[in-house]
Amino acid sequence: MGYFPFFIDIKDKKCLIVGGGSVAFRKIQKLIPYEPKIHVVAEKISSFITDISYSGLTCEERAFDDSDIDGNYFVIAASDNTEVNHRIASLCSEKGILVNVVDSKDDCGFIFPSLFKRGSLSAGITTCGASPNLSVYYRNLLEKNTPSDIESILDFLNGIRPLAKEKIPDNGDRKLFFKECLDLCMSIDGVPDCQTLEALFGKYNGGDAERTGFVHIVGAGCSDSDLITVRGLNYVQNADVIIYDDLIAEDLLSMAKESCEKIYVGKRAGRHYTKQDEITPLIVAKAKEGKTVVRLKGGDPFVFGRGGEEIIALMENSIPFDEVPGITSAIAIPAEAGIPVTHREMSRSFHVITGHTSGAGEYISESMEIIAKLNGTLIFLMGLSNLETICSSLIEYGKDINTPAAVISGGNSKNKITVRASLGDIAEKCRKEVVASPAVIVVGPVAELELKSI
Repeated sequence: MGYFPFFIDIKDKKCLIVGGGSVAFRKIQKLIPYEPKIHVVAEKISSFITDISYSGLTCEERAFDDSDIDGNYFVIAASDNTEVNHRIASLCSEKGILVNVVDSKDDCGFIFPSLFKRGSLSAGITTCGASPNLSVYYRNLLEKNTPSDIESILDFLNGIRPLAKEKIPDNGDRKLFFKECLDLCMSIDGVPDCQTLEALFGKYNGGDAERTGFVHIVGAGCSDSDLITVRGLNYVQNADVIIYDDLIAEDLLSMAKESCEKIYVGKRAGRHYTKQDEITPLIVAKAKEGKTVVRLKGGDPFVFGRGGEEIIALMENSIPFDEVPGITSAIAIPAEAGIPVTHREMSRSFHVITGHTSGAGEYISESMEIIAKLNGTLIFLMGLSNLETICSSLIEYGKDINTPAAVISGGNSKNKITVRASLGDIAEKCRKEVVASPAVIVVGPVAELELKSI
């Protein structure tokens, strides 16, 4: 048997709670956001309850009397006396008053779900008592995936209803308008500006106005799909178009809605790839179609991810955008191998350096004299093909040949490999181990560490 999830307005309705302990306190906390008039009766009422600052709460320290239930919209029996709780349930049943009895499902006329409330959005989840922990699990999923500004979104959607009825007379068109408004709000985690709203009205009332889309430049983190931020995941789930790079987890892409267009634009060195001067116009074009676009990048968009170049193009085309940071491979991949990029008394700084320039895969060498003199951890990205040059240049400009070094290949994948050696030997050892790209190169004392659980 299941419980039908009624949603009832209890604002200013009278509610009796019998019991003054921690259980009663938790029930009161759940009720207060819905603003009922709560009266607590118990021989002893804890200070947790009496100290609650809520004008609709009154308390009486005395024994329960049968007449206490009269005039109440619902009753909660939360005393530590099972006989009293059962009597309350019987009285309520006789008088047709809804009752909840703690730890006695059979006596309940209603049960408390696991509640999620944000603004005027409310959700109640129950497993009919089979597993309260599972209810909490699903409530937490809701909390993680609900836009932080949902209250403003709901106010906006409610507020535009009269104007939509006036401007869009056709019921079918109006439904489509509200659906697109909701999709837009969810995709940008907020409320659209006036210009975008007017364009939407124009689209659905027979005008020729077109709305510009929105672009989210999102860092997906490193390899594993659960390393993306909650905000980034929300954007992925609501995108019309996802333009994605190499090293994006397949199960992350599977979280997008079914209608989402997914476009691969990988740029792996040494293989056929989409050039940046092809990717940027593609992002702009999809946004100009009025789409919500997620440009999904491995790691962080601003750490050698060319996110800045793409944003400049969006600004030049007056396309709204935002940027969602990701966990950069410069930190995450060494951490996966047990290497902290900083460690007290070993490294007080870290420096992230690209292994390539923008031209023909050449290695940046003009700064090596300065880089070699740095005392902190050196982290080279996209530099495996130039590993020997990197190491020899550092040694040439004064870095000790015995400085610890590590190369981590495969990131968080099942095929990951970590090679450790001295700066002078690491290139040869990587050749013997047939280390493959992508890889992160770490140079410095911390490369000797392996802080991993046994």
